[in-house]
Order: sequence, then structure tokens, then C-alpha cells
Amino acid sequence: MEAVLEQPVMLDETSWLTEVECPPQIEIEDEMAPSNDSKTIATLQERVDWTIRIGSRLAAVYAVVFVGMIGWMVTFYIPAQMLNVQNAVKSDVLSQIDPLKIQMAEMSGLLHLKETKDVSDAVRQGVNFNEPKYALGAITAIALQAKTDRITTPPSDLIQINESIVKAAASHPDLAGQAWNAQMALLEYRSSQVSSTVKGPVVRLPPGTSLPTVVFRHDTVDGLPYVLDGKYISDVTFTRALITYDGGPVALENVRFVDCKFQMKNTQSAEKLTTMMLAQNDVTGVVGGN
Repeated sequence: MEAVLEQPVMLDETSWLTEVECPPQIEIEDEMAPSNDSKTIATLQERVDWTIRIGSRLAAVYAVVFVGMIGWMVTFYIPAQMLNVQNAVKSDVLSQIDPLKIQMAEMSGLLHLKETKDVSDAVRQGVNFNEPKYALGAITAIALQAKTDRITTPPSDLIQINESIVKAAASHPDLAGQAWNAQMALLEYRSSQVSSTVKGPVVRLPPGTSLPTVVFRHDTVDGLPYVLDGKYISDVTFTRALITYDGGPVALENVRFVDCKFQMKNTQSAEKLTTMMLAQNDVTGVVGGN
């Protein structure tokens, strides 16, 4: 028994390694660590999940913005654009209808003038001052036609018509130009009724009246243009003359305007002078000065 134990045991390394089969270390490491493909798939999956989360949030933001824009357009933008379109269409329609309405007002006034042969009646029956724009056009047409037809109208009636024109211009400043044209037509009509042969009694200006320095006396001006500004005119008859007045000082003493045309600037002095000419055959008065 001892002899057996004393003999050394010799182990063959090669046979031992052959008999004990252990897997190589690298294979153990490969089984324990994930492969490169698995890492790539995990990374991609993580990125996809992140993209989905961010995309969902962006989609929610875009949805809120889109709904807000739709609400704004429906509530504010579209109604505003529709109102602009309606106003544009309305303005365009009115711009086309206005000339027709003016023509209809003129025709109505002229028809009444033809029936009555009276300017005052034609204005009362054929002119509606509730629509001053069309009324002014009708008065202009009536005055010009009455001048052509040589219809006579008392100066007091013309003064009343003139006052109506002035009121219309005062309440509608945008119609001032049209109203002034109507007054000039009325003044030309009045001038057509003044006789150049018969004069009333001599009426002198009040003593102490401040007069312009230029004096023009005892004459007849026929068919020529004449400027009233800066003149003192006494006992003069203007026939078929173009009378111009820009609002300066002028003194008239027994002055007649027969079949004249008038170019006056729309001033307070011109307004006063127009009233004087409508009221008098032999015009006497001072305007545009003290």
C-alpha cells in the first residue's frame, strides 16, 4: 500500500487538456455580451421612440395652432373680407346708380317746369330736398331751362330757392361745389330777366361808404369779360358779359347785369353779392370791404 503511494503520478498535460474539454474564453464572452446587431437595434428603437414622442408633441402643437387659425379666420378674417367685398360692391353700384338718379331728378324737375311754366312750382313739386345731391342737380337743370324758355319768376321766389340751396350746402359740406354751381345757374337765370332799357330810380350808396379806388361810371359793357374785384362801378349796364369775381372789395351803384354769365369763387363776399343780384335789377351795395 505504501509502495503504491510513493510512486509519483505523472500527468500528461496533453491528455488532460484533451480529456477536460473547456469552451474557449472568447465563446464565453460572446455568450455573455450582446452582439453588435442587438446594440444597433436597441439604439434605433430608442431613437424611434424618441421621434414618436417628439412628433406627437409637435403634432399636438400644430393642431392647436391650426385650430386657432381656423377659428380666427372664421371669426374675424372672413367676415372682414366679406364686409370689404360688400362695401366695394355697394360703392360700385352707387357710383353707377348716382348719375341715373341725378338724371331722373333733373327730368322730374323739367317735366314739372314744362307743365306749370313756373319755376317756383317746378321746384316745389319736382325737387326733393331730403336728397340734396339730386335736388341741386334738378334746380340747376330747371334754372338753365327757364333761362332758355324766357320764363319769368319774381325775385323773391328766386331768393327763397337760393336760401334752400345755401341750407343744403351748410348741412352737407361735401355738396358745396354742386350747390355753388346751382347758385350760379340761378344767377344766370335771374340775369336773363333783367331789361337793359328800363331802369328803376337812382339809388345812391350810403354816405361814408368805403369804396375801391377804381371808378367806372356811366357806360355799357357788351359781350366782354369783366373783373369786379377792386372796382367802384356806377350806372353801368353789362350785357352778355362774362363777370368774374374772386371775393375782393367791390362797390356797385345802379348796375345792371343783362344775360350775363358769372365765374365767382365760393366765398362769403360772393355769397352776399349773389343775394344782391338776385334781389335787385339795379344792383347797389358794397361787398368785400368795410
